[in-house]
Amino acid sequence: LLEDVVNDGLGGTADLWTPLPKTFFTSQGTLQYNFNHSFFDVEVSLEANFNLNNVSPDRTLNQVFRIAIIPADEFSQMTDVNLNNLQEVMQALNKTQKDIIKSF
Repeated sequence: LLEDVVNDGLGGTADLWTPLPKTFFTSQGTLQYNFNHSFFDVEVSLEANFNLNNVSPDRTLNQVFRIAIIPADEFSQMTDVNLNNLQEVMQALNKTQKDIIKSF
């Protein structure tokens, strides 16, 4: 989940990503972005312990998620790669930013 865009200290910006599931505690109750996947698709869901019709639009509109599809056969022997760190995963796969496919 894209949480924020921050100053990178070099005059530019950097995206601040948080892995799912991500829980928010609101005045209405608990709200959580979650996900599931199969070998052919990914589903991101919003779950709450209150009526989802009452969720603020800032939690439902214009949300950005980054999904990394990692070939399991290439990682089956790698036990020291932090899968929550995209840069580490890309380095282990010998991939660069140009290999990222963006879909909106």
